[in-house]
Amino acid sequence: MKKFWINSLPLLAVLFVLTIGFTMFNNLDASPSDTNDPCPDLQEICLQEANYAAVTCKKYGNGSNWCKDARKDANRACYAAINCD
Repeated sequence: MKKFWINSLPLLAVLFVLTIGFTMFNNLDASPSDTNDPCPDLQEICLQEANYAAVTCKKYGNGSNWCKDARKDANRACYAAINCD
């Protein structure tokens, strides 16, 4: 029985490597970040910046420097998303 297991080790090693390899490559789904199209990421950044600006302006007031800076960042991000090709 011991000789059987020793002779089976190379086969078990190959099966193990194939199983791990198949599992890794089977889970590769193309998300927007994985593609060459940056537009979905820019749209998400625009949304996040706009939400941050809204919260910041509500918290500190529309005339505060925090609000102005947050709005500038949101405008830049959304301009990039709108003009994305």
